[in-house]
Amino acid sequence: MICPAQIKRTSKPEDLVTEILGETTGKITVELVSSLEEETRWNKLIRKHHYLKEYRMVGESLRYVIKKKGQWIGLLGWSSAAFHLRPRDAWIGWTDAQRQAGRHLVACNARFALLTPKGGSPNLASHSLSLNLQRLSADWQECYGHPIALVETYVDPKRFEGTCYRAANWIEIGVTKGFGRSRLDFYQLHQQPKAIFLYPLVRNARQILSAPVMPAAWAPYRREPAPHDYPLSGKQTQSLLQALAPLHDPRRYRGWRHRRVASLVAIATSAMIAGNNSLIDIGEFS
Repeated sequence: MICPAQIKRTSKPEDLVTEILGETTGKITVELVSSLEEETRWNKLIRKHHYLKEYRMVGESLRYVIKKKGQWIGLLGWSSAAFHLRPRDAWIGWTDAQRQAGRHLVACNARFALLTPKGGSPNLASHSLSLNLQRLSADWQECYGHPIALVETYVDPKRFEGTCYRAANWIEIGVTKGFGRSRLDFYQLHQQPKAIFLYPLVRNARQILSAPVMPAAWAPYRREPAPHDYPLSGKQTQSLLQALAPLHDPRRYRGWRHRRVASLVAIATSAMIAGNNSLIDIGEFS
């Protein structure tokens, strides 16, 4: 996702950091992708160098390039946070309603790939990540109209140890259940649990996100759940099971797993009325 507002930007927060650090870092910069040509190049390089071989990211997203003396030496990509992540939600102290109201204030480091030889620059990954985090919230605010309070990422323990995240003071809080998001609201079981790391971008991020009433500086960015119009009359809502009774299973008898299709549809309907929109949440509700 290219943010047009960023193209006009003439100064970058990381420039000052680079000047202070001087030659000790080789003048590393982290810059926002700002043209279609750069995005196309970024996508191709991610497909080549990232183990997932996938450049697409879900929801709100930003792409960054790590540069040294003008040369591309790494790539970073950020997307919307997971809809439901039990260890993260427990760490924050979120209720379902608070998660729906504040999830957009959390971003996910969905892609990270270095283009340099492995082991050539021991501190490059953690240093680049730190530089990116210094500007991420401001960039998100300019592009999407709201800041970021917390970031998350997932590390496959069979492939990586998460060294750069630990070196950048990220917090490991648990593991996923082994589901991956393939579309905006659809998850598939891949049976590869990943370690979950979090990093607060602001002081008291947990308290801000879980507060019954957000602090004044963050309250304008809270998103209230959209109202749901309920078009049925009182008579029509007397019995959901009765309304669904005419449903039948179109499969052949040998394909049946449940005799009462109406019951299953009623449970799924109740789950959605209660605000569960993903298949995982509907399953847990059921």
